[in-house]
Amino acid sequence: MRGGVCGISRITNTVPFYRGWSVVLACGIIASLSWGLGFYGLGVYLHALNRLHGWSAGLISIAVTVYYAVSAGGIVLVGGFVVITLPPLLAREEFGQRSFGTVFGLVAATAQVGVALGPGLMGVLHDALGSYRPVLWCLVGLESLAVAAMLWGKALREGPSANHVDNRLGRA
Repeated sequence: MRGGVCGISRITNTVPFYRGWSVVLACGIIASLSWGLGFYGLGVYLHALNRLHGWSAGLISIAVTVYYAVSAGGIVLVGGFVVITLPPLLAREEFGQRSFGTVFGLVAATAQVGVALGPGLMGVLHDALGSYRPVLWCLVGLESLAVAAMLWGKALREGPSANHVDNRLGRA
């Protein structure tokens, strides 16, 4: 029987074969090859770096190993704790559980538009202004406005506390 929710059988609670596994496998192979070519392809450009800068082969190898170890740790930390968990938590905190799906869908969609258009826009602004510094300061200002809006919204939702009202009325 193939009825039920999301293709899950109501009788056996089994999930039919997921056809997207081929995409997952392809992404895994691409990731393995790209890391493998960068990590194990070091011998291709090792001699050129040694001749150009005078660095020893051991020093270059250690630097590449540390780079990949730190990047893997950074991917796990930033991806797992900030990128994946923070936006849904903020969306639910700010807009509540009832409208979470709609709000988070909108947040995710606009984030993808920013990811798609951001690098090109940064390049155009760099060419126009001659530096990334003014653009980055504008981004810091926008992030600060976003934090201020979230804090202001939280203060409006919570309202004045009972002690604050009593103190304004002269009651201690």
